[in-house]
Amino acid sequence: MSGSAEQTPFNMFNKELRDKSKSNHLKFLWASLYILIVAAVLFLGGNLYHEYNERRLPSGRIGLFLNKTEYQLGETIDFTVVNHFPAMIYVRNNCPEEPLNVYRWNGASWAQLHDIAREGGKCYTQPRDIAIPPEGSVSYDFSDWPHLFLEPGIYRVAMVVEHYDETPFQDFVVLGPSGESGVYEEGPIE
Repeated sequence: MSGSAEQTPFNMFNKELRDKSKSNHLKFLWASLYILIVAAVLFLGGNLYHEYNERRLPSGRIGLFLNKTEYQLGETIDFTVVNHFPAMIYVRNNCPEEPLNVYRWNGASWAQLHDIAREGGKCYTQPRDIAIPPEGSVSYDFSDWPHLFLEPGIYRVAMVVEHYDETPFQDFVVLGPSGESGVYEEGPIE
């Protein structure tokens, strides 16, 4: 024997155990690496999915505003719709029907009012879907619907938008010729 350890069954068994231990250690490292790669791909894929998921509604709100809270009988009532969403929204033009739901307080509850736009009104020239850009607004008025606010009283305008759970609304008063609202009970003006 020339300086090498003698090959005994015990030495051969130790070598097999050392090689098997190294083999198990390498298998564990490879399995850990594969698990780490799969977890990273799933994590990144999930983040991208949630970022670009079109079914998820962006956060924001829609505002409805009037230029004042009291109007004289016969005065044009203007309103503005503001988009506080990070994306474009579309509001349906229901012409010849009124652009917003209109209600009148009758002393105990709200009664919905309806009118048809007058012939040649400007609502007929508007697109069916009105686009409002992010942080943008659109203003309009009720001049095409002259029969909605014929009496003094407390009124509410409300806007229903598809795929939007809240209903923006505004209350206001239409005053008669003497400055009276025609409602003698405490109304719901907030």
